[in-house]
Amino acid sequence: MKLRLRAGSMEQLDTALVSAGLVFTDPISNQPYYHSSVTILDYPLRKATGEVVFDEETGCEVHIYEALPGYHANVLTGDPEVVVALSSLLVYPNTPLVEWAGVP
Repeated sequence: MKLRLRAGSMEQLDTALVSAGLVFTDPISNQPYYHSSVTILDYPLRKATGEVVFDEETGCEVHIYEALPGYHANVLTGDPEVVVALSSLLVYPNTPLVEWAGVP
């Protein structure tokens, strides 16, 4: 199952991922790392505002976007317990910007 998550802070996102068992601590460096099924989206996600402007330089219409608030991650899992643990952060975008290759 493809999960898309949004949290108000990175701390909230990390706490949920830890509770789902998807964050581990490296035994040598003692640094946290994410399970390979987790993709942290460390760039702003955007949505269309519906506004369209004309760019005279290129002669094209340009759709205007605004940043979505929060911190985002994608998780690929078949474990129902992970889905339950992350359920409070689930979002269902109409047009996801990030997809997994080869995953329907």
